[in-house]
Amino acid sequence: DCGYRFVQWNSNSTLASADNPYSFIVTKDTTLTAVFEAVATTGIQQECSTGQTLIYSVDCSSRTATLTGHGDNCTGTLAIPESIIVNGIEFSVTAIGGDAFKDCSGLTGALTIPNSITTIGIQAFRDCHNITTVTLSNSLTELGRYAFSFCYNLGSIVIPSSLTELSGNTFYECRSITSLHIPATLTSISQDFDRCSGLTTITVDADNPVYDSRNNCNAIIKTTTNTLVQGCQTTVIPTSVTAIGASAFDGQTNLTSIEIPSSVTTIGEYAFSGSGLTSMIIPQSVTSIGHSAFYYCLSMQSVVIPNTIDELEFMLFDDCRSLQSITCMAENPPAVSWSTFIEVPSPAVINVPCGKVSAYRNVDGWSDFDNIQEVVGCPRTVSVDVNDPSMGTVSGDGTYTGGATATLTA
Repeated sequence: DCGYRFVQWNSNSTLASADNPYSFIVTKDTTLTAVFEAVATTGIQQECSTGQTLIYSVDCSSRTATLTGHGDNCTGTLAIPESIIVNGIEFSVTAIGGDAFKDCSGLTGALTIPNSITTIGIQAFRDCHNITTVTLSNSLTELGRYAFSFCYNLGSIVIPSSLTELSGNTFYECRSITSLHIPATLTSISQDFDRCSGLTTITVDADNPVYDSRNNCNAIIKTTTNTLVQGCQTTVIPTSVTAIGASAFDGQTNLTSIEIPSSVTTIGEYAFSGSGLTSMIIPQSVTSIGHSAFYYCLSMQSVVIPNTIDELEFMLFDDCRSLQSITCMAENPPAVSWSTFIEVPSPAVINVPCGKVSAYRNVDGWSDFDNIQEVVGCPRTVSVDVNDPSMGTVSGDGTYTGGATATLTA
């Protein structure tokens, strides 16, 4: 049976025959002993139809096999078989183990995963940079964390209706995926498309009970909380959204501008980190911004922070190396972490409310900047002295808005 292999028939401890079945003419009382030996159930190597040597483990009770790894020839297109034969016994290939094809950059083109597969393990195809398309099993019920992460050239993926959840970062930094459709059955997503910078189209099945893509917004929104959990370079944030979730636009390098509507009150951690934003106006409605929300926005040149924010979390603008103008409308300088503005150039102009320059200069973090000034529009007083009032008068003195033109007449 499975796990053992017939070796021979013995008679009185000597070889009678290695045939199986064994036929002979009975002439006397005879006792024969069937001799078996254990065979491996792990590390089983077989060549598949596309030429690669694949390594399996088998489960004798369920007659199933797990693809656990590969030989040295991990190149070309790969078609994983639905079943294998071991010692005359057929095993259905139902799982691909964790790390099974990790770092197989030699795999190219289309990857075919048969419908017998129900489970793909953690990092199973991580760093397979040259896979271009994946056909997932229609029986797939489990897709592990980082399963297809860093597959830079993966441009097409169809999520089967058999999947109800993704484990987290499943397609992390798959830069070539351009379109994404969430089926009605997929009800749990956990930052699974972070840094998929090529995305231009995102849709959600209308029958999905958890997520939606209302108003053709090219985003995934959690319906009950109105939280945008995944966006892309073409996203238009609907006015019904109240929160931008953690990492929602993380790594969207082709996103250069976006308007945050006044319905939004919360911006999550890493929400726009690594994006291509060149400027950002945070609306007055926002009262909370998570740490690292704008981390590594290398192209960002200006940002406006409303007076509703009393703390700027750690690494909020870390590595925003092009930032030239920061306008903070809070009368009381928001508390900042030592890492809030790391790598922001100290010559950046800090614009603060009228009469608050000294307040900002006396607060750690803000005081690191050399150029703190009042916002344009602060009131200014123009006064005139006359050397001899008996000789004439001057009109035009008084209070002006900063930037206005004063005209004096004598």
